[in-house]
Amino acid sequence: MAVSSNELERIADDMYKDRVIRGSVYCGNCGYNLHSLPYIYTCPECGNQYNARPLKMDGIFVLHDTYFPASDIAATLLCAPIVYLLIAGGVNPTDYGWLILGAGVGVVALTFAVKAYHRLPRFFKARSIARRIALEEQEEE
Repeated sequence: MAVSSNELERIADDMYKDRVIRGSVYCGNCGYNLHSLPYIYTCPECGNQYNARPLKMDGIFVLHDTYFPASDIAATLLCAPIVYLLIAGGVNPTDYGWLILGAGVGVVALTFAVKAYHRLPRFFKARSIARRIALEEQEEE
């Protein structure tokens, strides 16, 4: 008898349903310390639903989200002039190879730009949550 991944997730959630978080774990939306709350619950401060079960961690603040997407921005800025040069070189009606290559590099540049666009708000939100956590830890000391 095979067990699906959804059934395994449900069984694991049921195992942690009545347990409480013993360490400092923070809400991914507002940074509230979820210590002594159930593993699967909603944040009492902002109402964000979270699952702090190990290997799940939905709705939980994770420190690795705090990096600035510099590589995505740099790749976009590097690709943009290359796209322009390739497309400008491909305007010749007898040779469309440069135009096609420019369109391909343009898609890559657009991909990096979209990634940076989506990561920037996450970066700023994670940075503000990290500041709040640091302030609360200083107050506790």
